[in-house]
Amino acid sequence: MRRIALALVLIMVLPSVLAVPEAITELTMERKLTDSDLGLDGGELSPDAQQVLIFGAEGYSRLIDANSAGDEKTDIELEKETSSDLKDASWHPRGLTALMVGDSGTVLRYVGETKAIEPVSGTTALEGKDLTTVMWRQAGDQAYVGADDGTLWSYSESNGFVKLDQDASSRITDIACHKSQNICVVASLNNGLAVVEKNDDVTWIGPSKAHTWVGVACEDGSANYCSGFASGRKTVEIVLNMNEPAASTIGEPIILGQLEGDLIGDSSGVGSESLLALGPLGLVRWDQYTGDAFLMFSNNDSIALDVLFGGDSFIVAWENSRNDGFIITDEGRIVSFIPSEEAVESGMLELIISIVVGISVPGVFLGMIYWNSPWLQRKYKAIFSKKRKS
Repeated sequence: MRRIALALVLIMVLPSVLAVPEAITELTMERKLTDSDLGLDGGELSPDAQQVLIFGAEGYSRLIDANSAGDEKTDIELEKETSSDLKDASWHPRGLTALMVGDSGTVLRYVGETKAIEPVSGTTALEGKDLTTVMWRQAGDQAYVGADDGTLWSYSESNGFVKLDQDASSRITDIACHKSQNICVVASLNNGLAVVEKNDDVTWIGPSKAHTWVGVACEDGSANYCSGFASGRKTVEIVLNMNEPAASTIGEPIILGQLEGDLIGDSSGVGSESLLALGPLGLVRWDQYTGDAFLMFSNNDSIALDVLFGGDSFIVAWENSRNDGFIITDEGRIVSFIPSEEAVESGMLELIISIVVGISVPGVFLGMIYWNSPWLQRKYKAIFSKKRKS
């Protein structure tokens, strides 16, 4: 009996393969924005998670309802104010406006109250620069703009565009700002990762130069770190020193080895998680707390839905709840995803197993104590004998 009890304990404490199911989703083709190629380059979810601003070639921009993206009646196509390609956008933290940047020093402002696109003044210093990324910092008093040639600029209503003192020479691929501190992280193609302090000082993190960075995310305002994403399916923790940002460091890269393709970009997921885009087209959920990655759908899943969708490139994805949301491609295809039946069943099984383990493990340990205690056995026998006599 002692051997049986010990075997039961070992079974209960061994990790179960079913305890952590693979997170997968089911795809549904909702619609295509137009029959022509829009040349979309990106999209940004508004701070209140109600609208998505998409943009692309020759100044094209459009508002999509985040909750009913499959319904074209809710779209708002915005007027063109430029013939230059738009490359990135950033909503102001209050969500009333958004900045859009693009080729040839283009900087535009979307105004939510009037649904108008307006040129931003003071862009003379940016002439000839192909702008690749923009991000407002949390205070909403200043934004940062990166360019294809590695230059960085700060922007504010009072000071306009001011070039930052730093020596990068490769494309700025992404900028993310901490959600409770005026500290931002810059990702570049070949110069590594940099930290921008509230006084606009830029410090490049030395060891990060060895990787090709495609994105960076600071999803949790209560944490002192952000996440970086690099070619080669690499993710890394960026540890921010809030008191001395120049002393910030990065951890060892984690390689997502079980995935096919490579990382090409990221969007925000629910909570503090990120949605990582794969090329060829696929999507992965990244949990910066645990360092776990869950395949939401692969390129094979994309092709199975629609061979043309499988050949598209990622523009933006968002969730209205965990594993429930939409993805938009460069060709203007809008596809919804929901948790698959297998994922729901696995989640239920995980819950059942956790309940069974919670009940069984204490019982097994109590049983072991009983079988190893002659005194308890004698007591039980004496009590049981008295009840039988009565």
